Amino acid sequence: MVRLLVLFIAFAFSFNLWCSAAEKNDLQNSSTNYTIINSEVHFPEIVMQGIESEIEIFIDDPNIKDKDKIEISINQIKQTVPITNGKGVILHTFEQPEICTITIADESYEKDIHPIPLWLSVIPPLIAILMALIFREVYSSLFIGLLFGSLTISLYADTSIFGFFTGLYAIIDQYIIAALTNRGHVSIIVFSMLIGGMVGIITKNGGMKGIVN
Repeated sequence: MVRLLVLFIAFAFSFNLWCSAAEKNDLQNSSTNYTIINSEVHFPEIVMQGIESEIEIFIDDPNIKDKDKIEISINQIKQTVPITNGKGVILHTFEQPEICTITIADESYEKDIHPIPLWLSVIPPLIAILMALIFREVYSSLFIGLLFGSLTISLYADTSIFGFFTGLYAIIDQYIIAALTNRGHVSIIVFSMLIGGMVGIITKNGGMKGIVN
């Protein structure tokens, strides 16, 4: 009886060691521990408070195959990230201003993140609507709303005085030109102009008076 008990304990101990080794091997296979040759981290330009943001990781290493997972740490919290076509994505929620630190192998990347409060997202359209109601002029009202939104994004991304000038430049570079070169946006603009022109023609011909009468 004692021999059977000893054999059972030895078997259980050996089985436990085997399971631990297998689990360790699976962890090593799922999380690549290579010395990464070249890595790059792209932080999001716009970060909203309480909303998940995507932090992109780019890995250039022939040892890392597609669908491999690498171990990274974000603010000293470790997690594994799958790599697809040399790119991985980390989802992180920023609740308050913080210095976000991402460590990949021996490389560390830091960025001072200032998330934009959600309530600020309704201010630009409200400003545009109020300006349109007060001055009865659409284009300048839309431009002022766009200016406020662009400055908000730039000043939260860069708290220095350069953020102000970046916001002014972004109006033309990122928003106006980007909208005019986007087929969907141009279609909406042309459609709106056609509707406005049709309403103008009907008004000049007395159509609105006819409808009222």
